[in-house]
Amino acid sequence: MSNIEPRLISRAEAVARVFSPSRLTLARQIDGKTKRQLAESIGKSPAAVTQFELGQASPTGETLARCAQTLSFPVNFFEAGRAQLSLDTGSVHFRSLRATRAYQRQQAVGYVALLWEVVESIERFVELPIVDLPLSGAMQSRSPAQAAHELRELWGLAPGPLPHLVRHAEARGIIVSVLPRTLASESASATPEHTSGIGNVDAFSASLPLRPFVGLAGAKGGLLRRRFNIAHELGHLVMHPEAIPGDQHHEREAHLFAAELLMPEEVITDELPPRPELTSLVQLQKRWGSSVSALCFRGRILGKYTEAQQRRMMITLNQLGWRTNEPEDERLLTGEHPALLSRALDLASSRGLTVIALAEKLALPPALVRTLLGILDNKPRLTIVPCGPD
Repeated sequence: MSNIEPRLISRAEAVARVFSPSRLTLARQIDGKTKRQLAESIGKSPAAVTQFELGQASPTGETLARCAQTLSFPVNFFEAGRAQLSLDTGSVHFRSLRATRAYQRQQAVGYVALLWEVVESIERFVELPIVDLPLSGAMQSRSPAQAAHELRELWGLAPGPLPHLVRHAEARGIIVSVLPRTLASESASATPEHTSGIGNVDAFSASLPLRPFVGLAGAKGGLLRRRFNIAHELGHLVMHPEAIPGDQHHEREAHLFAAELLMPEEVITDELPPRPELTSLVQLQKRWGSSVSALCFRGRILGKYTEAQQRRMMITLNQLGWRTNEPEDERLLTGEHPALLSRALDLASSRGLTVIALAEKLALPPALVRTLLGILDNKPRLTIVPCGPD
């Protein structure tokens, strides 16, 4: 084990007197560690970690300092007295339980708990948009197509292509966040700013106190996939008031809802080519902001394409490597990056609430706060200095 600075131990000794067991559990879950893994990192037994998290024992200052160092959280994150969202994985809409591990779902829920604290803090300074979704369960008896049609009507959307879906959701008071990638994710294309993440969790949603939430994984697919995922989660929020994670019936309904929301039958049917040809579908991809695979799926559901035709198209897309990384024109998809929280913080900064101030207030790493808010760091600028004459 590495040495701990005396100053950190001194600070941790004070925090240990007001130690919060639930904050340790939250930090451990966000970091993706089991109790045994944390115990090994801090030189304690798994039973001791269990006692800490159950409130049956309190860590010493040195032990708490080691926890903070291992889990990459400031030591005062573990102080009691702050409101903490109580949310379990069974109350969140997760796409598939087979594709995700329990610790990844716990990480996702942990990020939601932190994001809730961030939103609560921002709302003390800025009034966010009023939530404009049907009452929970109001569309439970609707077919997915009916529910999608009614949501379009409620939001005043024309029946054609629906650009900037993320912006539409945020304008209706829905919190959308692209959460961190994880180093352990096979599909992660780059090292994240904060070392923990949510791995194979593709997208998920939950009805939090006062506001609905949609979380997206930064490691999977592009903006076309993001749009379909947002529409899918909107389907859960309006049709499924009680989450049943991994339920195939709910998942199919949410898929059908997303297809109708993004590609309404009354318009898309006549625009789909008679046969699923790649060249024609790529043109529709640009117009509708839906992937070729989603368009082909839509044609199959509407009875325009046969199962065999859809299967052949999927084989072609697999061969091209397009199933998860389909070429897309980001210029046509600029409204699919969350901006609500970062803009809200811009407004709040005039009253002193900056990223650093918010990180200090919530005892979170500033990099993690930026990620939760959707603040993208600017790329470094390359400057070429011309040579003078010889």
